[in-house]
Amino acid sequence: MANDKLIFKRDDHAFLPYAKKKGFVKPDAASEVDWSSVKISAFIENGKLIDHYGEIVPGIDVELEDQEDGFDVLFCKA
Repeated sequence: MANDKLIFKRDDHAFLPYAKKKGFVKPDAASEVDWSSVKISAFIENGKLIDHYGEIVPGIDVELEDQEDGFDVLFCKA
């Protein structure tokens, strides 16, 4: 688990009704999610994000990606 990586996959269309209810939409475009304002106190269960009220957050799925031990080295040409 120490080397695992959480991948959050989002679907704006499915998330929009939840975002409207919670106030996470752009003031000038109520049909667009303002992702910079999305702050959810939540936990992950069975690949779903669940907010602190126990409601499944629609449009956000979570996957666990196994990472191999080791590291990446990037070389930049100066």
